[in-house]
Amino acid sequence: MRLFFNNGAIEKSNVYISNSKSFISSEENKVICVHDQDMIILQTEDTKQVLNDILNAFDYYNDWFENLHEQIASGCSLQYLIDCGRDFFDEIISVADPAYSINALSIPETYDMSGDFFQDMLYNKTMQLDIIMEINRDSRIREVNRKDAYIIDNKLLPHRSICSNLVFNNQHFGWITMMEQNHPTTQGRLDAFSAYAEMIVYWLTYNKTQNEFKSYQQFFLDLLNGLPGTQTAINQHFQAIGWNPSDDKMIVSINCIVKKDIMLTLSRLIEKWFPACLGIFYEDLIVVICNLALMNKSDFMLKFKEISTPCECFCGISYIFDDTAQAPLYFEQTIIAAKYGNHKPGSLNECSDHAVAYGLDIVKQNVRTDIKHPAIKILQKYDENTNSDLTVTLKTFLENERNYTKTANVLFIHKNSLKYRLSRINDLTGIDLDSYETRLHLLFSFYLD
Repeated sequence: MRLFFNNGAIEKSNVYISNSKSFISSEENKVICVHDQDMIILQTEDTKQVLNDILNAFDYYNDWFENLHEQIASGCSLQYLIDCGRDFFDEIISVADPAYSINALSIPETYDMSGDFFQDMLYNKTMQLDIIMEINRDSRIREVNRKDAYIIDNKLLPHRSICSNLVFNNQHFGWITMMEQNHPTTQGRLDAFSAYAEMIVYWLTYNKTQNEFKSYQQFFLDLLNGLPGTQTAINQHFQAIGWNPSDDKMIVSINCIVKKDIMLTLSRLIEKWFPACLGIFYEDLIVVICNLALMNKSDFMLKFKEISTPCECFCGISYIFDDTAQAPLYFEQTIIAAKYGNHKPGSLNECSDHAVAYGLDIVKQNVRTDIKHPAIKILQKYDENTNSDLTVTLKTFLENERNYTKTANVLFIHKNSLKYRLSRINDLTGIDLDSYETRLHLLFSFYLD
């Protein structure tokens, strides 16, 4: 705060006051306050009183922020800081993680919390998925370089909101948000809220070790990369979170078709609904390891389908295993399942359903000579010369495990016609369909063809 003199240089970090006539000749007997391009003319001549009032205002803000610093250094809780903000701004304030799960919430006594939106905040500690996906369209909420607070004005929200990103070490840890209900938003409130958000980030840096779950996620990431070390070390890490080394487990890899920005939210939602899951980002995927001794696989599959369909995600699922050290191998199974499975939103692809296709593909890529059964060529040549369908008949008969009724229905022919065709196949090729090895060779030949 400075008194303004005509010969003095003006700095942006200062607020200047003066007799208004020093700035505007037509304005007499008034006091003018100037900061950068902003100007206020006050209906008073008492420059000293204005100076003292503004300094007192500065002291009020500085004392409040200094007190927050002291409380953080003394180990205060995040809830305490949010309650301080509620008393200061007189609005509902919340802190949410990147999955929009609310970690701290403070509500003024007079605030109206009726309605589904506020009930979700109070009891579910989150928002509905359609609201999350709508807000995710705003690119500002993921900017790690944004320091200033901004206004979110979305029709799905009950009120406009002031929001500030919580970022340190170039990592996005969530948001602090204030609803605009009791007071209109001014630039001053935006500036004060930006400074308040910096206090929350300061608290986060002081409390980095509180969230032990992240260290386990990092351990899972190291496990996939083959880094963790001995079997004993692996078992100790999982035992620390209540996982028995012999528990049945499975790995799920989640692919987002379009909406990559929803992946972190999806990962956190899965962890929230299923505490027996650890989720990480790996190779542009969400990879989740699930402890089936602590959760039901069917429940997981139903819940995942419910949330993944609107998010346009599909997944690959490994075999069930108990040796955690083998996690990288089972992760590869999820990649196989996803590659050869259905890519429609909500699809659940299990490796057991696609292992044959994968195996055949591997063989096909490595075959260097013709290993198809000779009978196939005989039948194909006969069909070409006579315009018949013996090749398709044999393939269908084998695929239906030599069931005459099923095969005839698939081919839309009478059972007697099928018997005639099979007799003709036998005459032409002499193959023994009672031989398992012959049948396997024939089916394998059809897949290679």
